[in-house]
Amino acid sequence: MGPDEKMIHYTLHHKLDIKHSEDFFDILKQPFLKSKENQYHIEQGLRLGATLFNDMYLGLWRSRKRRWILETPMPPSRIADYIP
Repeated sequence: MGPDEKMIHYTLHHKLDIKHSEDFFDILKQPFLKSKENQYHIEQGLRLGATLFNDMYLGLWRSRKRRWILETPMPPSRIADYIP
């Protein structure tokens, strides 16, 4: 099995991410061109969204060594109730 075949999941998401971002910016194009006020609000929303995603990924990276490994296997229905 070649590398491309092993990356099917990522390849699909890569294509979907491109499609979703194109659709997202197509939706914003008309409102953005309509007024300076819209431009301001759209830019602020994009900056806030980028900050939120960046903070989420930074938090995941920083907490990577604190992940819990359950010593006793637990049925999936009980995992949500587990508090260490």
